[in-house]
Amino acid sequence: MFENALKAKDFFPANYTLLDVWPMPAACFLATGEILYANQLYAENIQQDLSALILQKLQENNAENIELEPFGYTEQDKHFLLTLKVHVNPEGHTQSILVCGTDITHLRIKEQYLLRHNQELQKMVEIDHLTGVYNKRSFDLHLPEWQHRLDDGELQQCSVIMLDLDNFKRINDEYGHAAGDRVLRLTAMLLCDVLKMYSYSDSLLFRIGGEEFAIVLPHKNLEQACILGQRCCDAVAASSSHLTGIFQLTLSCGVASYMQHQRLNEVLQQADQALYFAKNNDKNCTGFYQQGKMQVFRTLL
Repeated sequence: MFENALKAKDFFPANYTLLDVWPMPAACFLATGEILYANQLYAENIQQDLSALILQKLQENNAENIELEPFGYTEQDKHFLLTLKVHVNPEGHTQSILVCGTDITHLRIKEQYLLRHNQELQKMVEIDHLTGVYNKRSFDLHLPEWQHRLDDGELQQCSVIMLDLDNFKRINDEYGHAAGDRVLRLTAMLLCDVLKMYSYSDSLLFRIGGEEFAIVLPHKNLEQACILGQRCCDAVAASSSHLTGIFQLTLSCGVASYMQHQRLNEVLQQADQALYFAKNNDKNCTGFYQQGKMQVFRTLL
């Protein structure tokens, strides 16, 4: 790469020895992209040929006799901020380009650490610490996003299932809060398994509070949501002995679906009403709201 350095000495606007004492990688290129000279730090840190990149930056900026905006460059595990300084001859033509690099690897490491730390904080804020699913705050944050997607037509359908463990207070009262917490954790795991089993990959599970959960189903209609709700009921009932180890545990669900120009808050209210309708109909079932009426799900034609 450096074989033409001595031959091209006359093209360089300054003394080569100046680059040798600089505490950073530095090199000088011809306007054609051919390298004239590079100091030891450049040779040690920059192994790739930067000719094409330098010419591209010059073309993008159409720069003459100016210092271009610094830009990032990564090679292996090192990160640099490169600066280009263009030198022109008396005729106004580009004669050479001085390239200087500042090692910002330590800054990138700190940046990546802060990014991971912020992601962990975000997770702590939006994840329910007991069950590991999304919490009520996350639900409230997602709500405007879903509404926007529905208003824009990106989402054509969206359904909501509200789920509530039946007679959960009895567990806390008779067996203590530790037993209640165990049931909540296992219930959340079971609901996640149901979503995975039936390939509801775009659905989100939230713990709204206490023993109440919610599932949001983008792209799913009322019947699909009712089927999933009943599958959740059946799964909890079938696994009851493993969840409590004491007595029969059941789940009730309420389902509502978005109608055109509707607000999602209204859909949530309808799903809540359907949930309480299910609880008043012997529980362990799925109620749904449709056209102003509440019904218990059996089949939808």
